Formats: sequence, structure tokens, C-alpha cells
Amino acid sequence: IACTEAGRLAGVAIVGRPVSRYLDDGHTLEVNRLCRDGTKNACSFLYAAAWRAARAMGYRKIVTYILDTESGASLRAAGWVCAGLAGGKRWTGSRRPKENLYPAQMKYRYEKSIGGVLTMANKLDRIEKDIQKVKSKIAEYNKQLRELEGQKTEQENLQIIQLVRGMNMTREEFAAFLRGGALQTAPTLTPYHEKEDTGHEE
Repeated sequence: IACTEAGRLAGVAIVGRPVSRYLDDGHTLEVNRLCRDGTKNACSFLYAAAWRAARAMGYRKIVTYILDTESGASLRAAGWVCAGLAGGKRWTGSRRPKENLYPAQMKYRYEKSIGGVLTMANKLDRIEKDIQKVKSKIAEYNKQLRELEGQKTEQENLQIIQLVRGMNMTREEFAAFLRGGALQTAPTLTPYHEKEDTGHEE
């Protein structure tokens, strides 16, 4: 498959059977090679054209691989989705080449199929949305918890104030009580205004 710009060749894509025997099921194709001369949107155009051609020929799925350092923007623009990391850094087995033909990096597999599939990217998006929902609920519950704790503290303070007023302590007795010291005599619970004033007697 090729594309042109102003009458000149701008990019090409080679499509064939999947290299992985596990994907070579007779219904899947793979974009084995793709290159362009720098023309804008040439990659996404070729990926989209490859899928249209594969579907017209009766295939149900098409895949390709990119390095884990590549963004995959052209594939996503063409409607492909990421299926996650695939394969290893190097070929293994008896048929592996003597020298590395590709960068020794992990790769992402992108694919497109009839009806679509729930890929790794779709799952991650759904999980991320669920995380945001849970975080929002946690923030709401934390706010409610702080409000309830504030109300509890306020009620405890009111109870302490009422208790102190009812104990009819002198300032000295109250200071000793706060310091944790024992009182010489238990304070009476009679209201302060009923206490007899004997300070003028001899």
C-alpha cells in the first residue's frame, strides 16, 4: 500500500501474515513495515488504508507493533487501539538471527478488528475512571468526617463547661483540678449563688 503527495511517493506500508504463529489464524493480517518521507498524516493514512484493504479481502483483524518509546499517535488517529506490551526484547529460538535486526526494546501491539475488542487501553481507561470516582467519594466522606468530628468536639466542650459550672469550685480549686491535683474536700454541687457569704464574720 502506498500514498502520494503532489504526485510523488510519500509513504508505503507492507502488509502480510502475522509473524507470531499464535495470531496467524487465517483471519488476521499484520502491518510488517511502514515508512514515510516526513509528509504529515501519511502514517495514519496508511494504517487506515491497510485496515480497509484487509476488511475488503475478508480479514477480521489487523495488528502491528511499535517500540515502547513511540507514542502511537498515528495508530490512534486511524482508530487502532493498544493491546498492551507484546513479546520480548529479542528473538528467541533456533531461527533467531545472529545479529539483532531491531532495537532491543519492548514493544506495544496495536490492533483493529471488526466489532472491536476490550483491549488493555480500554481496560486502563475504565479503571482510571473508577479510580477517580472512588477518590471523589473518599474526599466527600473525609469532609463529612471532619464536620462530624467538629460537632463531637463542640458537644464535648459544652459538657465540660456545664460540669464545671455545676461543681461550684473556687478559682483555686478549679486550677488544682486542671493540674490534676486532688482536692482537699469534694466540691458541692449547689449553685454558686446559694453559698453563704461568711467573709465578714469574725
